[in-house]
Amino acid sequence: MRLFATIVKSTLLYGCECWTITKPHEKKLKVIYLKCLWRILKLFYPTLVRNEMILNRAGESDIVDEARKRKWRWVGHITGREDGHFARQAINFRMKKTRRVGRPRETWVRIAKREFENATSVDFERVTEHVQDTTLETILAPCEPQ
Repeated sequence: MRLFATIVKSTLLYGCECWTITKPHEKKLKVIYLKCLWRILKLFYPTLVRNEMILNRAGESDIVDEARKRKWRWVGHITGREDGHFARQAINFRMKKTRRVGRPRETWVRIAKREFENATSVDFERVTEHVQDTTLETILAPCEPQ
């Protein structure tokens, strides 16, 4: 399992801090992750086992939760930067041109704000103005799945 965590998991989650994870992306991540675990645990098709049981048996957590944890660790890192830092400016960047007709695309910032506000019921803008890395981790700690 250590080899799996070192090679497969790190490869799957490489750069996930910057991804815009949508529902289809979540599904694809879960499928490949669980398919690898099925093979490692030597389970094959006719066997009916719930995904939660496979994760428990392997001692692993959900891959999407891991990706979100990494994203929030990175957000905490960015919010700890000084105001003029380019990463901090990228989060607060707004395009000045008009958008196309239709529903706005899901951007990393919109998804991050929605996830944060749903998990903590704290305004994301307030937090990015005042928080440091350690404070963000303490805000998010009660919201993480057990």
